[in-house]
Amino acid sequence: MRPQGIPGDFANGVLFGKLICELGFIDEEELLPNLTDKQASSAKVRNFEKLLPVLQAAGVDGVSRELLLDVASEQRGSALKLLNSIRLAG
Repeated sequence: MRPQGIPGDFANGVLFGKLICELGFIDEEELLPNLTDKQASSAKVRNFEKLLPVLQAAGVDGVSRELLLDVASEQRGSALKLLNSIRLAG
């Protein structure tokens, strides 16, 4: 397994899910079993669709479906933007 860096590592949403559970935004048993640790685009979209309402309910500023799709497609800076927004909300 080669390191992908932040965009690749966070692209499927699972690490974001683990992070928001650690920060107490949602219970781990409620979220993590519903996330798929795969790189297929359909899995990424499903994961981020499950994360979106949790992030919005936690008051993560600037989170949107568009931002999450940018993260899933590894658009430059999008994963870091979301990480920073989560940090500020946490």
